[in-house]
Amino acid sequence: MIIETHAHLDFPDFADDLDAVVQRATEAGVERIVTIGTSVEESRRAVAIAERYPSVFAAVGIHPNSAIEAEPDAIEQLRLLARNPRVVAIGEAGLDYFRLPGEGSESPEALVQREAIKAAQARCFIQQLDLAVELGLNVVIHQRGDCWDDTLAILQPYTGKLRAVFHCFG
Repeated sequence: MIIETHAHLDFPDFADDLDAVVQRATEAGVERIVTIGTSVEESRRAVAIAERYPSVFAAVGIHPNSAIEAEPDAIEQLRLLARNPRVVAIGEAGLDYFRLPGEGSESPEALVQREAIKAAQARCFIQQLDLAVELGLNVVIHQRGDCWDDTLAILQPYTGKLRAVFHCFG
């Protein structure tokens, strides 16, 4: 069975021909597609798409690059979305240090900003891992940039408690 584990079918690129995109995937032998949410709003769209197509399922989550802007109740909103039977995973969750603002600058402001973003990403990642354990769902992990050690440290307490796929890593 061929499964596309990471698609963004809610992207505007597919708005005009989504039916044809899903049909072409089916004709090419792709039996399942997991469309990924990267924010609460994109997660809502992913669930709506999964409800339209029998071969499409959804992952709901907050991408690490969106963590700093996430609403305070974002995890509660994801919890509600994740109860939909078309949802098979939490994510795209993780850490991304690839393009932090002020990279290369050692100014106090840049350092503080980078650390705030890293802290928000870690907090959001942990909340999503907790949600996956709570609901018994898989996790789609995004890990990019020089954050492998931080990713492993965050994942360590979850050993044996969840299943995951790494989508992006360095």
